Amino acid sequence: MKKLFLLILLVSQLTFSQTITIDEGQTLKIKKVKIADGNIKSDSKENTKVLIFQCVIKSNVKKSVDINAFSLLDVENKIRYRLIRFESWKGKSSIGFGHSTESYLKTEILDKNGNPYELLPKYDPSKKDSFYDYNFDGFTNCEIPLDFGSNKRHAFNELLSKNKRLVSVVYFPESKWDEFFSQLQFPILIKEKKPKLELCYKKKVIYKIEYE
Repeated sequence: MKKLFLLILLVSQLTFSQTITIDEGQTLKIKKVKIADGNIKSDSKENTKVLIFQCVIKSNVKKSVDINAFSLLDVENKIRYRLIRFESWKGKSSIGFGHSTESYLKTEILDKNGNPYELLPKYDPSKKDSFYDYNFDGFTNCEIPLDFGSNKRHAFNELLSKNKRLVSVVYFPESKWDEFFSQLQFPILIKEKKPKLELCYKKKVIYKIEYE
C-alpha cells in the first residue's frame, strides 16, 4: 500500500507550466502537483492522502469561475472526489493580496442555544453548490466532511456540555477575480487498486496524472 503513494509522489512533485482551456474564455495553468499527508482534519474513517494542485486561473470573460465544478476522478476505482479545501490569492502567486479561504457548510451546525458557531464557515443554502450538476455515470461521489474540532473549543458556554465533534462537507463560492493563484485540494482514499487520476472541470477532463 505504501508503494502506491511513493509512486504518486515521484511524479507529483514536479513543476509545470501548462495552460489548459477549462471553459470559454477561461484558462488554468498548473504550476505544481504534490501529495500531502495530515494537513487537513477530515472526518474520514479511512486512510487518506491529499492531492494538491497549485495553479493560476484566468478568466478573460465577464463570467465567474465555478469552483465547485472542479472534481477529481479515480477512473480505476470509479470514484469522483469533491474538493475538500480551496485557497486563492488575487494575482499570479501566493504572495499576492486578497487571500481567500471562504467556504460554506453543507450541514447546519448549531450550538446548544440554536446559534451558529462564530468561527465556522457559514451555512447558507441559498448559495448554489454545483458539484452534483456534473456527476459522471458509473462513478460514486466521495465527499469527505471536515472536522472542525470539539464544540468545547468553539463555545465557552459548552465547556461543561457533552463533547461533540463539529463536522460537515464544505463547498465554495464562485471566484469573481479575473486572475488568481489557487490551491485545489482533493482527498484520495487508499485503495488496493492503483488510482488513475484525472482533474475535471464540469464534465471535461482537463489534466491526467501519468505514472511511469
